[in-house]
Amino acid sequence: MAYHNQKQYIHYDSPGFIYHFSLLEKNLWVRMLKENIEFHSMKLEEKVLEFSIGIDSAGKFHVASILETGHLKYGIYFNETWESKSLMTFNRNHSRLKNITLFVFEEKIHILMAQSYAENNEFWTIKHYYWNKQNWENQKVCEICTGQYDIPFYADIDEKNNIHLVYKSRIGRYHQIYYEKFLLPYRSWGIPIKISEGPCDHTTPFILCDREDTLHIAWSTFANGHYQINYFGTKLPLSYKSNLRKEINVFAKNGTDYTQPHLMHFDRNMIILWKEGSHFIIQKKLENAKQWSDPKRLANAAEKELIKVGIIGPAYKDMTPVKIIDAYGYIDDKITILGIDPLESPILFNALPTLKADDHESTLSAESMPQIFIGDHELVESQEDFHEGDALLEKLEEITLQNQILQKDLQFFMEQHQAFQTKIYVQIDEVQKKIEDVASSKKGFFDKVQAFFQKDNPS
Repeated sequence: MAYHNQKQYIHYDSPGFIYHFSLLEKNLWVRMLKENIEFHSMKLEEKVLEFSIGIDSAGKFHVASILETGHLKYGIYFNETWESKSLMTFNRNHSRLKNITLFVFEEKIHILMAQSYAENNEFWTIKHYYWNKQNWENQKVCEICTGQYDIPFYADIDEKNNIHLVYKSRIGRYHQIYYEKFLLPYRSWGIPIKISEGPCDHTTPFILCDREDTLHIAWSTFANGHYQINYFGTKLPLSYKSNLRKEINVFAKNGTDYTQPHLMHFDRNMIILWKEGSHFIIQKKLENAKQWSDPKRLANAAEKELIKVGIIGPAYKDMTPVKIIDAYGYIDDKITILGIDPLESPILFNALPTLKADDHESTLSAESMPQIFIGDHELVESQEDFHEGDALLEKLEEITLQNQILQKDLQFFMEQHQAFQTKIYVQIDEVQKKIEDVASSKKGFFDKVQAFFQKDNPS
């Protein structure tokens, strides 16, 4: 199976035109087609490493890209014209930018990306740049510890234009999955919430917000020598104190070669898709239902030259609304997205049980290892001892997160206190000025009265 290593973007507009953005020999091109006839094509940028695209209410395409030259560029494509500028320059020998993600709404532009440095390429800083209609601002979202080849994060936007973010990071021995939300009214990121559970490695998170403001998160887990696919869904907002354990579903377990699960939403259906070995597996459910369908294997999908596809906007072919931010597909004489478009002869699997996290953990505990002795006195730690150590690490992790919460709350209250003090000082100055004005006017009045009586005084 062959993959293009760069994601391509497709947009369907109401007159029936298709806009296709893709890289060709590191050059970013846009093509405009209708009924397989190309009406226009244009090269937008050269030496592009990554790019991301959004569209505003006026139909303008906003493009953010990372170039080999060390530039972060932003541009607008509209009515077959292109205009761009450089936002920042970075030293590619010293640092690396990755996973650029762009959102456009209400004439505001938001760009997320991860940056690492050559000294330690497993540590990444997730950064947020945004245009507030007047100038560019930026802030650090968080710092994470993950693999240098991993996708550092995934992000999506809800119906209220809040940005939601998932990432994996190592604390202690294991990687865990975390969630954060950008609070648009306060222009501030919230408190990180741990989504995953258990003393094992969790990886490849994916996030999607549907039109009903339900948050969907999927990821894979490596436990006891096997992979499994996990799913968590909840109505927004998601609070730090939510009991997440009982909401996590396990779709598949005992796998040996699972890839990142992907989520898609169309025609009131939620779809989860992942690759197991050389086969793609899908399951689906109605958007408000709890029960998922039996898993299906997509026939012939592995034989195609697959690409990563993102759909810009709410329409795909004759389907609307849809939410397809990252999917597998291929383009020949037509566009096909795995899990959405029909393929030949889908094969129904034997039903795999959909387990709750509690059921899965009880299975793990039943498979505990016996104690192993070496010689007469040397003892190799039992699995129970490992779990005790993992429990301590979990507790340490929770304490660390609580400390981060307290620090963020303290910073928030300090900023509020400072703003309140500034406001009070301004009000005091205004009152003092008014008092001085009144006193001055009264003094002038009394001076005039005194002068009048002195003038009429015969003495």
